[in-house]
Amino acid sequence: MPTLDTQDLVPGLAKTLRYRRLKLDSCSGLGAILALDQGPEVKPVGVSMRLSGKGVITAVALATETTVLQLNMEGLTAGSNAQSSTNALAALLGRSDCLLAGIGMPRIALLLRHQHQADGHAIDLPLLHKNMVKEGLPSPGILAKELLGQGALEFKINALWYRDTNDALCLRAWLSACIASKSKNEILASLKLRTHHLPTSHLQCLSVIAMNIELLEAMKPTQMQNEFKDVFVTKGGEIRLLNSRFKSRVRKSRQTRVEFNDGKMIARPVGATGKHTTLTISGGRVRAKEITHIRVLGREEATCAELARDFFITQILQGEMVLDVSPFVRMLWFPNRQKNKKAKKPATDEQFASLNDSQRRVAAEMIADGEPLVIAHGPPGTGKTSTIAAALKYWQDAKQAVWVVAQSNVGVKNIARSIVKKHINFRLIVSKEFHFEWHEHLYTTVEDKIIRSDELFGTNFDPVHRIGKAKIILSTLSMLSNPWMVTSGIYAHCPVQYLVVDEASQIDTVEFMHLFDKFDKLDRLHKVCMFGDPEQRSRSPALWKR
Repeated sequence: MPTLDTQDLVPGLAKTLRYRRLKLDSCSGLGAILALDQGPEVKPVGVSMRLSGKGVITAVALATETTVLQLNMEGLTAGSNAQSSTNALAALLGRSDCLLAGIGMPRIALLLRHQHQADGHAIDLPLLHKNMVKEGLPSPGILAKELLGQGALEFKINALWYRDTNDALCLRAWLSACIASKSKNEILASLKLRTHHLPTSHLQCLSVIAMNIELLEAMKPTQMQNEFKDVFVTKGGEIRLLNSRFKSRVRKSRQTRVEFNDGKMIARPVGATGKHTTLTISGGRVRAKEITHIRVLGREEATCAELARDFFITQILQGEMVLDVSPFVRMLWFPNRQKNKKAKKPATDEQFASLNDSQRRVAAEMIADGEPLVIAHGPPGTGKTSTIAAALKYWQDAKQAVWVVAQSNVGVKNIARSIVKKHINFRLIVSKEFHFEWHEHLYTTVEDKIIRSDELFGTNFDPVHRIGKAKIILSTLSMLSNPWMVTSGIYAHCPVQYLVVDEASQIDTVEFMHLFDKFDKLDRLHKVCMFGDPEQRSRSPALWKR
């Protein structure tokens, strides 16, 4: 049997593996090759997959600590052979003594079930991380160092998840098998991921979401050129970098490394405040005045919104959550299940006298009780912001709590600048990372309305004193997913019962799914109003055809 070099990714583990590459239509006897037939006990099998640019699984790798199998699925055509091959794979992965283990396992499980009818017991390995509450889900490299040994090559291991070569595919599965084997007791006691309990419509919905997430992940850059004003070395030997552009700044991250002058010096970004980044040198040496270019390699950690989205899907597969509990999830993803009655309220309220006919109709639907979901679209200049402001003034007079969100900090800032002229009392949550030293000048007209994230998430934040009588809160959509928002008490003081979304055509609707579920349970979400421009490149085009 051919062998595969493990590239010394983890000292002390096997340097070579038995390796077989097969077509899916010739995959009989795989249980014996993976040693699943040697006794009745449950055996962890590492799994990874590769997708085409259209989201079709083209290869799957299955591995134990000593053996890797690569199953190629390209070239299969519909027919009896393809069906029998799919049945053989489903039978293997569905065995009671086979426990699938992987990183990103919820997406793998959904796509294997949807495309190959394979449903087995599975575990998402990052959930084994000891410091998950404080640090979030770990990267593969961090997980390997924690469970396989501190000598594990963290950055090289992470890089395997950025590449689609055959070696990377197989080594991902092998590392997953090794991590699972080292944590066998923990994974046997953990909640398992299953897809068999999902209704067909839920499986279809979640599988499309999983495919889109995988394709978007693959498109994320793995290197970036930094633009800087100055670099100097501190007395303690650390590097202090003064970034010149917000978009290319070097952020604190365990998953990236920074190369100076084409790798002559390598450092890790361990801290960032405003325009300054602190780095520790991990290899090589270049004098500060000789540095001419800086490059960031790797991918940064998942955002709070991405983590919340993925954890929601994980809980659904674990049977801890049901997808369509929220009526807003049913309206957006399963619209045929119910027909909402359109509001019949006439658009004659005095509050809306300054609006034109179409704006008044939208504003009337926004404040009406009979229409929980309002979707409005129009190109720039059609008065979307004016319509939002008019409804906010109405809600303010009614002392109703309302949250207004947009995809970007700039979008939220633009709304704030507009509604402050309408004498609307609001608070604007802005991240310290975006505001401090970078964009403070954008907020001069609304400076007294700002609550910065470092204040909001601080131990002394008092929402009653800080927010006062304001009932309208502005923030980015991603801020709503930050777990510290619940801890701060801001939701208790100003519940998310009415939600207005600007720039909605720029947002993938899956980013709302976990939020609808959360706010329906926390605050009983009453109304969602979405505004967008259909001419912009929409990530949810079907929404704007409704």
